Amino acid sequence: LLCSKRGPVVFDMEGIPRLVAFSILLLHDVTAAGTSGHLPSDVDPKDARQTKVAIILLLCASVLILTACFLFQRYTRSRDEKAAKELERLQETDQFLLEILENCSIQRLEQSKFRGITRKLHTATLEFQDIRCSVKSEAGVVTVLDDLSGFFEAGHLSAIMGPSGSGKTTFIDVLTGKKKTDGKWTVSGDLLVNGTKQSIESLKPVIGFVPQDDVVHEGLTVRENIAFSARKRMPSGTSNARIRKITDDVMQALQLEPKQNMIVGNRVHTGEGLSGGQKKRVNVGLELAACPTILFLDEPTSGLDSTASLVLVQQLKRMAKLGMTIIMIIHQPRYSLFTLIDDVCLLGTGGKLAYIGPTLNAKPYFEKLGLEMPPNENPADWMMDVLCGEVDPQYSRIPKTDLPAALFTRWKENPNPGRPSSQNLGRRAPSNLEADVQYIKEHIKDAWSEAVRSQTVALEKEHFAKVLKACTGITPSDQVTETIMQRVKQIDQGRHSVDYFHFSSNGNYGADEPMTITQRSFTRYMIGFRGINVNDYFSSPTSPQRNGIAEESSSAESEEDDSQDDGEDEASSHDELAAQTMFTQFTRGGTRSLTDADDLARKQAGFCTHVRCTLHHSMLTFWRTMDMKILFLLVICFAAAFLAVFDRFIFQSPTWMPTTFLNAQIALALLVSVYSLQCFSVDQPMYWREASHGLNRASHFIGRALVNTLDWSMLTFFFVLVYYVIAKPVLTFVIYIIPFFLVSYVASGWGYAISCTLPISMGAFISAILAFMMGGILGLPMQMNVFLQGGIMEIIVDSISFTRWSAAMSFLAYIKLYPPDPQFLQETDKWQLNMFSESYRGARYLLGVQDDSWYTGLLVLLIQGSVLRVIAYLGLRFVNRARQV
Repeated sequence: LLCSKRGPVVFDMEGIPRLVAFSILLLHDVTAAGTSGHLPSDVDPKDARQTKVAIILLLCASVLILTACFLFQRYTRSRDEKAAKELERLQETDQFLLEILENCSIQRLEQSKFRGITRKLHTATLEFQDIRCSVKSEAGVVTVLDDLSGFFEAGHLSAIMGPSGSGKTTFIDVLTGKKKTDGKWTVSGDLLVNGTKQSIESLKPVIGFVPQDDVVHEGLTVRENIAFSARKRMPSGTSNARIRKITDDVMQALQLEPKQNMIVGNRVHTGEGLSGGQKKRVNVGLELAACPTILFLDEPTSGLDSTASLVLVQQLKRMAKLGMTIIMIIHQPRYSLFTLIDDVCLLGTGGKLAYIGPTLNAKPYFEKLGLEMPPNENPADWMMDVLCGEVDPQYSRIPKTDLPAALFTRWKENPNPGRPSSQNLGRRAPSNLEADVQYIKEHIKDAWSEAVRSQTVALEKEHFAKVLKACTGITPSDQVTETIMQRVKQIDQGRHSVDYFHFSSNGNYGADEPMTITQRSFTRYMIGFRGINVNDYFSSPTSPQRNGIAEESSSAESEEDDSQDDGEDEASSHDELAAQTMFTQFTRGGTRSLTDADDLARKQAGFCTHVRCTLHHSMLTFWRTMDMKILFLLVICFAAAFLAVFDRFIFQSPTWMPTTFLNAQIALALLVSVYSLQCFSVDQPMYWREASHGLNRASHFIGRALVNTLDWSMLTFFFVLVYYVIAKPVLTFVIYIIPFFLVSYVASGWGYAISCTLPISMGAFISAILAFMMGGILGLPMQMNVFLQGGIMEIIVDSISFTRWSAAMSFLAYIKLYPPDPQFLQETDKWQLNMFSESYRGARYLLGVQDDSWYTGLLVLLIQGSVLRVIAYLGLRFVNRARQV
């Protein structure tokens, strides 16, 4: 049973095949109208031409937008594929150089080198004093953390362990400032950084936090996730070359190179994407890409197998050696993993502290208390048993009934973690590398003599390949040989170029003469590649050899390049002078300290950088979700065709009737508002995570909203186009579509506001209610003579109803440009025409201009949509505030 202004229309089941046949004929008519531009005979030819031109231009604009998105996607993919090949070439060359060093080094070598992640000059030892935390519950006030005091030393990998319910996650939340005193929680105590009481908020830009849940951008690739994180959170002015190198470092450290150009995805929802373990590593990589000074990890090994967990912790240990303060929650580590941990904090039930200090001292400490570890037991498992009080009486002199309370009491009476030594913060113990240097020199000298029987000749590529083969016993590829020669030549010439690691294989360095390499240059490079200060062993004849022990640097190559990328100036402060021997630049002319003034007080990238990142991310997602967009577009077109068919052929409503505009505009508003819900709700947990690290919220909102505007604009265009071609109104297409665009502007604002302020599970329901109330009831044309009588009712209707204005704009424009001829109207139509005209024109609050309803409606709808966007931004910023800390 369908209702029209002419009364009910009843279809029986036998009419359905006829309706299907009619629909097929209608589709043929739509196609013909769309291709020939045929319009009703009473349309002015000039208007018909304008309509066809407008439709063609809008279609071309849509095609251009989609083409631009496609080309942008292709460019991004091509660039990432090129970066992947560069990384593969870099790894191949590094592996070959490591083969050389393996034959002449007495020390263990890392299998990958950091080129973007550098050593911290300014480190942070985090100390906490008398930390208490309690929460109100139905049973009363429950203590979660009970008077915790201790410290986590800079340059150390620390672990927090304890049974379930011991307050480990709450402890980290307190240390990171996520948990504060409010109506439910009570937090007290002091936090000190390097011995100085300091607010943790001031260190937010240099603090990383890896949540237990794998919160990542599922629509981006692995490389894009890590690169965007680095770009948003590294200091302002960080070069693109440094960002690329940091991205490569993180992927190599987490062994994600094979999946670097694969979309993360969600296997639960789509069945495609990374595995759980790989996604966990991407989750960790997002924080490593920010190069934080203090890094917290909430159970980073959960979901990983034992081997992957070991590799991850090994890389975290490497990061700690660069000066990071790394604190992680971990459960049941295997023995080899447990031995990598420098310090351990053991919490018991009720958030009580049983031990905090060096991992190696934990077992002797408990043995002094009268606890003995059974033979062949994993120390980590044994400590967990002790904390739970599950100890075999034969291995304990403490009564089982007193455990673990006796441990907490003993520690509180005599805590003995020791104080951090300020002289060793962030430094590694010096190592004797003279033997390695001598072996490298002799090994290369012997290989040179074996290959060319001369130590002074400068070799070309063909002969240098023989030297490399003599060093390793493996014939290098032409690409590896050329890459090594390029690197050595750049260092030999004192080049400080970003092309040092990312140059083209066709790079031209003196095309007039073939590239050559000498034994001295190659030896210097290999010593530097080993991570040793070259100038300590290759002093000029006129200057005395420097005395003292040469210390390893994080990477001579990266330091040479990064000092150029970051544009860091020399300084003469005491801290830098003290670190001169540690942070040296790999050049011929001397040394220069590599400092990072952003280790403790970082100025992050600003609004413009974050807008670019958000736009880039949104455009990539826009294209990659095109299949869903096409499906929604088909739904939109079907809805438009359905309405147009019923308005023209079933209801046979006059094309000027405001109810026809009302029905179409309400349907469009509902569809657009529901579609716009996903703009800010899809990656909401990721937004909370980025906001907690200083994401510019305005840039996030503007970037997302701009790209989403392309979405709803094209949906509106195709909705109106389908409806227009089938219903065939006599209004020109441009005038006809303007009110519909304004309706979509308002409806998308409703979608943004709902998704940013209310639970997303209620979004579609609330959108439907709003479309019904704001569009259907308050915009009902038959009630305008009641609503528009002045006073508070008209103000309310004018302020919140969008169809009150959009339907009036379309109706009044129609009867002004194409006034219906009364002699062809039925009496009912004449009465309705006069009633609607008088109601809309009798409104009290209009602009005092010609075509006042049109321009007033235009202004009011723009204001409505803008106000809703302001509400959405405020909701994005202040709703769920606790999750953005």
